[in-house]
Amino acid sequence: MSVLVIGDIMLDEYIYTTATRLSPEAPVPVLRRERTTYHLGGAANVWAGIMAMGQSSQLIGVIGNDDEGSRIVDLLYTPMSMLHAKIDDMRLDSGILRKTGRTTTHKTRIIAGGQQIARIDNEQRDEIDVSDLLPRSVRIDSSVIVVSDYAKGVVTDDLMMTLGRTQSCMIVDPKRTDWSIYEDAYLITPNQQEYDSATNIPKTNILITMGERGMRLIKMNGEQMLIPAVAGPEHVVDVAGAGDTVVATIAAMIAKSKTLHSTVDEALYGELTHVCRQAAIAAAVAVSMRGTHVVTYEELQLRRSHER
Repeated sequence: MSVLVIGDIMLDEYIYTTATRLSPEAPVPVLRRERTTYHLGGAANVWAGIMAMGQSSQLIGVIGNDDEGSRIVDLLYTPMSMLHAKIDDMRLDSGILRKTGRTTTHKTRIIAGGQQIARIDNEQRDEIDVSDLLPRSVRIDSSVIVVSDYAKGVVTDDLMMTLGRTQSCMIVDPKRTDWSIYEDAYLITPNQQEYDSATNIPKTNILITMGERGMRLIKMNGEQMLIPAVAGPEHVVDVAGAGDTVVATIAAMIAKSKTLHSTVDEALYGELTHVCRQAAIAAAVAVSMRGTHVVTYEELQLRRSHER
């Protein structure tokens, strides 16, 4: 059963450098570039995480008709994703709109001495018409939908209304402060700052990620519980993409559960807490790695065995 991921697709670039001396031009270090790596970011990172968990997934979003967009398409075709594409007989980039004149969202992080010292963002936030993103030829028949909203123009009111009519189990990673747009979500996954600034919070399940303090699950019935962080501060190397890992793990596990049950409620009654605990373990793996790391099912299983 495939998971649909729809949202803002990004390219993450990491430039690793060594500081050699102070510049004679300004009181800043001169950096020597050592290497550069590229990773899928945003909705594409969530999609990659779901695939790495052994769950088939389709990605829908927008990129520009530029070099960064081409690099994203190339990064989609990993051995893991190719395996699922062969099984499902689908092109991995079939749901991606390449829009001429639009800039692909691109985040460049500069690393020196093992620390991120700067980030350069290149992006365009114009809203995308839902009819362009989801033409009539596209059928939304996934039982689980992930909405990865980074406020770059893909997740609009019209899109959320369209997705709300599908009756799918919808997981939303939010960026807006007005949450009325997410009223049809089964689960919303903000960080603490996003939750504190939210208004018009719908009555649904909410998982608040709080970094080294773990996660707080607020169920739609009002029940609350703290899910402790698995990784201590001393084991945190890079938090980039950790939230995407949480969402991807939850979506993959819900999809696997729904293949055995007829409804969302039947599949997740009493299981949401367990799913979130597994996501916390996956996040611990992600933050222990440098760069945007995609956690595999095998890595999750190995870390679970250490936590027992």
